[in-house]
Amino acid sequence: MSKDRTGRDPGLLADFGAQETSLSQLAGNGTSGRKRSPSRFALVIGNSDYGQLGELPNAARDAELIANRLRAVGFEAHLCKNLRSNDINRLFQAFVQRLRHVGNADTVIFYFAGHGYQDGDKNYLLPIIIEGDPFEPIPLQDMMAELSGLSKRRLVFFDACRSSFNAERVEDALVRARGLPAEQRPALRRGLADFAVDDETFISFSAAPGKPASDGAEGSPNSPYATALSRFIDEVDLPLSVMMARVRNSVWHDTREAQRTWDSSSLESSFFFKPSSLLFLFGNMLALIAFLVALVSLGIVLYEGAVAAYLGNLYFGNLDRWEWSYISAAVLALTIAVFLYGVGRAYSRVRGAQSEWQTEGEFRLFRRSSAGTNGAIGGVLGGILGSALVTFPYWIEWRAAQASCSARPWADPTLPDVCPHLGQLIAEGSVAGIYILVLLGFLSMHFSEWLVRGRPAGLVRARKSVQMVAGAMLGGVLAGVVVGPVITAYFGAQDRPFLEPRSILVWSILAVALMAFSIVNYKLETFTRARLLRSLLGAAIGTVCALAVLSGLVGILYWTGFIENTLAWANAGFYDPTKTRIEQYAFLLVAGLPYGIVFGLSFGVLVAATRLFSERSESAGNEPQAS
Repeated sequence: MSKDRTGRDPGLLADFGAQETSLSQLAGNGTSGRKRSPSRFALVIGNSDYGQLGELPNAARDAELIANRLRAVGFEAHLCKNLRSNDINRLFQAFVQRLRHVGNADTVIFYFAGHGYQDGDKNYLLPIIIEGDPFEPIPLQDMMAELSGLSKRRLVFFDACRSSFNAERVEDALVRARGLPAEQRPALRRGLADFAVDDETFISFSAAPGKPASDGAEGSPNSPYATALSRFIDEVDLPLSVMMARVRNSVWHDTREAQRTWDSSSLESSFFFKPSSLLFLFGNMLALIAFLVALVSLGIVLYEGAVAAYLGNLYFGNLDRWEWSYISAAVLALTIAVFLYGVGRAYSRVRGAQSEWQTEGEFRLFRRSSAGTNGAIGGVLGGILGSALVTFPYWIEWRAAQASCSARPWADPTLPDVCPHLGQLIAEGSVAGIYILVLLGFLSMHFSEWLVRGRPAGLVRARKSVQMVAGAMLGGVLAGVVVGPVITAYFGAQDRPFLEPRSILVWSILAVALMAFSIVNYKLETFTRARLLRSLLGAAIGTVCALAVLSGLVGILYWTGFIENTLAWANAGFYDPTKTRIEQYAFLLVAGLPYGIVFGLSFGVLVAATRLFSERSESAGNEPQAS
């Protein structure tokens, strides 16, 4: 389809009337294929090609970004770019006819990115100029009056009056278009003026009255205002007033305190772009399930301790085996703390508390990040839930392998641990899982976020994905260096039967997928039903990818004889009676280091793949589309 130099299809407006299909065509396939609410509509315009009036490279991309975000939250969003005066008028009239045809619109949004100015007491939107075409700026107040009464509420966002605006050349264009004498030359003022709004109307300006707005920092694909809107518009259960406060804070920070947004509102009730109360509590549901698992584990430990104490007092004197009950109680207390933390976050959002973007500012490597914090908390939950999935079938296999495991040997405090103690195994697994996944979750999420957010804006999506994977793998390796030796030293020193991996393979795969799912998805602000489904798919695919990487690396280690030699070396050193206990454990610590690196690298791949699928549409909404 041919296009003129403005990027528009010249035939799209030719027969533009009251037909509903015309708007979809004009939007450039603006219907995204998503299920949309028929009561939410948006008209989005982005003008960039102003030439000597002041080029705006980002305005058209800003419009695309916002249109994509609005479609993602259920709006029928119609997008057009680089429009002349007549084009804007005809487009707007067709949009009005669309609303009248529907008749029951709940919410209507009008978003404009481009140049604007004030003349007298009126605000004007500036169309692009093509030689030989009529040129007439569009009165903003007149457009707002025409939208009045066509919907329950109206939300208007103006990212206009940008700093590259050339007022003198616009005045020249107006003089020529209107045929004005020199003494009637208009004196245009930068910025837009605040004005009274009708009932149930909200208006947001990208800059304070009379102040210019930034088109974006060098290298940025979007303006600070559009970036901030896209950042918060799909957060669940965020009232419009709170969202715009975050937008204001974000723009103020991103422009180094040079630009402050401005709002006017007559809304009588709260508006939410993405109401999703139950799904917002999903992270707390994971914490509640972990609490139940920890509670059952504590009950089993107390039962086993009571039986052992009873038999000890009855037959063998006063023997005590309660040590694991304290550890199980600590794990239970930790799940309660995580649950209360999640509830506190939910209530803080209702109170309008700050978001991660407001509290963090610029992302720094050696500074606490919300991504790392969420990954660590998700690691607590994943460690408890995942270890329980593996421990129970392991306990069953162990009991089956030891035919002598009757009730007496199981609880006899004087006999070696030839039979498994389920409560102790769950407590051990929970502590080990928490230790492993808190480090893996924090470092893999923190480093992947650092590589993505710590780099210049405007990177293509593929490069961002590569950086996210690289960061997660780096974090996984660093965590493996710390985790591998400790876990190997503890469990390697235990005299326990070796079970074939295939006996618990399915449960292990499920546990690994659950761990990755928990780490990536303790992100309550943007959790939705769609994200849940994408995360489940991502966890499954990530598990396959991680197993492939792990199998390849372990296969290389087996093929080179590294594993066999390392195990022989570690066993010889650990069971050498001439060495001290510290020296014996040192062999296990050193032997566990390469395994920690290999497993950490594989887990980083798992986290990255799960995150890529979980946040796929979120990152896609921030990417500029082809015109």
